[in-house]
Amino acid sequence: MRKHAVYLPLLAVLVFACAGAAPNILNVQAGPMGVISRQIEINDRFIERNISFGEVSIKPLDSAGMFEAQVILSNISERDVAFEYRFIWYDVRGFELSQVTSWLPAVLGAKEARGFRSTNPNAAATSFKLMVRNPQPVTPTRS
Repeated sequence: MRKHAVYLPLLAVLVFACAGAAPNILNVQAGPMGVISRQIEINDRFIERNISFGEVSIKPLDSAGMFEAQVILSNISERDVAFEYRFIWYDVRGFELSQVTSWLPAVLGAKEARGFRSTNPNAAATSFKLMVRNPQPVTPTRS
């Protein structure tokens, strides 16, 4: 038993090293009469020091409840910043509606601000999260 106790700290280090930093999240929910509530969750201080969440705009696309959301992301640093982002859409009960949840790569130049957009997957969507994280290496697959 004592022999195996040596491996426990090594396993803990390995798990934390592979986990990566959690993303920073902008949670947006549409309220009554078009009021938008925003909540920001900071989990990565590097991203917080370099990228800020800005204005959120909602544009109706049709009368069936489809709309497009745009969030302005700003690079507040003096150098280019590479990151990954993704939008996740939810219905009124909090169930995920998104079909594509892959991370998309992006780069913002020094002091650049740009809009990142996503369209709701269906009319049941009432809220979304925009998640931003440091680029993660691609894990090779074994054949």
